[in-house]
Amino acid sequence: MPRRLYYEDVNLQQFAATVTAVREEEGRCHVALDQTAFYPEGGGQPGDTGILFPPEGPIRAGEQCIVTNTKELDGEIWHIIYGSLRVGDEVRGQLNWALRLHWMQQHLGQHILSALVKACYDGNTVGVHFGREQSAVDFDCPLTDREVTELEESAAAVVTRNLPVEILYPSPEEIAARARRPAPDTAEPIRMSDFENLKYLPNLQSLGIQYIDDAVTSINLVNNPKLFSVFLGEGANVASIKIASSSTRISSDIGIYNMPKLTSFDVSEFPGLEYISQLDLCPLLKTLDLRNNHNICAVEFYEPSGVETILFEGEYVNEFALNDMGNIKLTSLDLSKAKIKFRMPLLESMEHYGTTHNENPSGHNLSSFIFPATKGDVVMSKLYLINTKLRKLDVTNVVSSQGELIVVQNPLLLHLAIDPRGSSFTYAEICENNMGNGITIYLPDEVYDMLQSTGDLNVQGIYDVYKFLIADLSDSDVTWARYSTYAAATAGID
Repeated sequence: MPRRLYYEDVNLQQFAATVTAVREEEGRCHVALDQTAFYPEGGGQPGDTGILFPPEGPIRAGEQCIVTNTKELDGEIWHIIYGSLRVGDEVRGQLNWALRLHWMQQHLGQHILSALVKACYDGNTVGVHFGREQSAVDFDCPLTDREVTELEESAAAVVTRNLPVEILYPSPEEIAARARRPAPDTAEPIRMSDFENLKYLPNLQSLGIQYIDDAVTSINLVNNPKLFSVFLGEGANVASIKIASSSTRISSDIGIYNMPKLTSFDVSEFPGLEYISQLDLCPLLKTLDLRNNHNICAVEFYEPSGVETILFEGEYVNEFALNDMGNIKLTSLDLSKAKIKFRMPLLESMEHYGTTHNENPSGHNLSSFIFPATKGDVVMSKLYLINTKLRKLDVTNVVSSQGELIVVQNPLLLHLAIDPRGSSFTYAEICENNMGNGITIYLPDEVYDMLQSTGDLNVQGIYDVYKFLIADLSDSDVTWARYSTYAAATAGID
């Protein structure tokens, strides 16, 4: 039995541990540790995610193991990872704390709401599901719109009071005294037969449907000015979805799951939309058009999807995330009109957390990646581009908060433009591009001229002058050029 650190300190974010067991299931590595702060899936709360690092020393690309889920089985806690570990390996665990805190807040909020429903209407909680951007709580009592609003306001008032939370371990007798009535059997899925009626509900705010009737081919939620949260799943014959809302409620979100025939997804009339929390198993949906959603701040993919092009012109200046992009067929990403700050992880999953060109000869599909022409419009924590189909890449105008640029095993990449000065990247790993036949690196003209005049136009010279470290790149593999020649040299290359 592992030591459950999350019970000892709910705010613990990092810990050290030793691997005690390893198994493989469905092609993924499952790792057990002697102690863990990763909370396993259960009680409606998803399992924790994060990273397992080597025990000490600097972290290099490919050494970390990404924890994508945590589950408990027969008393053992299994961490599902991208990567591989062996029994006896020592690791450092780092939780995705923003997500864990989100789960904790949602879970506590559910308990507050459930207590109010029990006290006010003698209603019991019969189902709970927590999502990244939406959660669902099922009760066994009818509630009117007014009652729901009053419950929401009462729960908000409890939260506003910032009351202390006490963790109790009651005796069996106390548990029996506190227990609610047995919940009804809800194993059978609830199916929707007349979905169109929902578009005429002006007070509809949140909608979640796990299974959509096979007769439904089109979903139109267009006359719901208060709608802010939608989850739609398992629509075998749904070909088009349109969701429109004038709601500006914080954390407005949409999740779409398993729509094998979906070809049209229109959210152009939902300007307040902030999150697309899921867009998975939609193989025929090729384009994600977010040009009218200027508040969008996150798009996340957890399972394979068919998206090839993302159109984005948002100006959300705090954070934007495109997560788990190894799960889509992205070929084009245009940020030329964006003014955004990326949060971690940024495009990191293009790496597939260890997948190399030799293991995946076809490579990832990204062939066009365009940044703004104004320096600083895009701020990145780090950028990993591994095994893509890029033929050119210009990151001279990108500002980096953590300074890490990984450009490895891109078999078609011939041209790379960088700026080694100041707020740009400070560390780069550049190797095995252009099938190992060398690469042309373009520097700002003034940088190129200064380095050339001092005899420092080489990997070591760039580090000596600008403290910009280029790892794994030999001078014999690079041709240096002025940035003023980049446009002409790459003309005609998408």
